[in-house]
Amino acid sequence: MSNSLNSHLAQSPSGFDAGEHAMRLALQEAEKALKHEDVPVGAVVLLDGEVLARGKNERELLGDPTAHAEIGSLYNLGADPRLTHNFEVEGGVLEQECAELLQRFFAGKRLPADNNVRPLG
Repeated sequence: MSNSLNSHLAQSPSGFDAGEHAMRLALQEAEKALKHEDVPVGAVVLLDGEVLARGKNERELLGDPTAHAEIGSLYNLGADPRLTHNFEVEGGVLEQECAELLQRFFAGKRLPADNNVRPLG
């Protein structure tokens, strides 16, 4: 991650490091997807600590199987001249919080067990 991004986000009022700050922004987007019954996934694109684009899953809302959070955030970028083709992706940031959000979502989607249902075949 670039030094300017690290220094900018490290000084954020919340006190999070750069990766955690960015992931919290993505989690905010993910929470918005829940309002329209989409899988809670969000994405943000940052450049030197500035949010250039945000996105959330909108597959159910739009009826579009390609309306994933990461795609939406890229569509929202437009033609920003500051961008290059070099991106950094940091894995494992807020992994537990992300997993819990997805687990709660899918737990709510599961049907109660029905002992009368037999497997096919």
